[in-house]
Amino acid sequence: DHTEEKSKHQKQLLSSLKRRKKTLLKSYNKIKSQTVNEEELDKIKSEAFYLKENFYSIQDQNGENFQGKDIDKVFKKYKKATRNFQMMNQRLVMCQKDLDSIDATITRLTCTTVEEEELLDIENRYHIVKKITSYKRVENANGGGIKNEKASVYRTFEVAGNLIYVGKDAKNNDILTKGLKSNDYWFHAVGGTGSHIAVKNKGNPLDSKIIRASCILALFFSGSHPRSGSVYFCQRMNLKNTPTVGLWKVLRSKVLDLSYTDEELNDILSGEIR
Repeated sequence: DHTEEKSKHQKQLLSSLKRRKKTLLKSYNKIKSQTVNEEELDKIKSEAFYLKENFYSIQDQNGENFQGKDIDKVFKKYKKATRNFQMMNQRLVMCQKDLDSIDATITRLTCTTVEEEELLDIENRYHIVKKITSYKRVENANGGGIKNEKASVYRTFEVAGNLIYVGKDAKNNDILTKGLKSNDYWFHAVGGTGSHIAVKNKGNPLDSKIIRASCILALFFSGSHPRSGSVYFCQRMNLKNTPTVGLWKVLRSKVLDLSYTDEELNDILSGEIR
């Protein structure tokens, strides 16, 4: 019924999805700007194979024949551009799919009054995380009633007996990362804004299940909430702070590519410690 007043829950969900769409559009445009286009890729490919076929007849600007290392450099550039083209285009397709889905849901919530059960289903489908306030109310241990106590600067998830810490915003990302020891582990989605993910080093190699869960959280708590992407994985010693709040320079890192299912994500999110 178009005339029936929409519930507060529906209005809040609609507002959340509009913000999500705005963030997704920013991420889409950023990914697009970083993607090698087909024309550029063809140009790099042509240059590489031309050098390979005419190795002995081409001279550099000093009049000397090209060395093998120069051709290797051009082919490395071509391979890197090909990986960029494939990975970024895959992310663009996923991002566009999410945008189309959100657009359809926004239209429905705008034009129709939706039952509570469907609202909860939409909330779960898009993994709308309810905002955690900066302060929580707790009982005063001295019997003075209720007082305000500053909440944690990060979310905590338990996976296979290990704790994974997730920064809540740029300022709290700084606090979380600055508090790590040099050999603690750090994760972050490649190519965008998002939460810093941290795991304490217990002296043993990090379990593959913890690494995967940390990568999934890094992607989910990044700007566009992609279902696949690349994640930085390094130790705190390989990071350098910058003057910009929440922005850290990665000096050395592994880059892990992955995709995940809603079932995997929900299993991890259910382990949140509040």
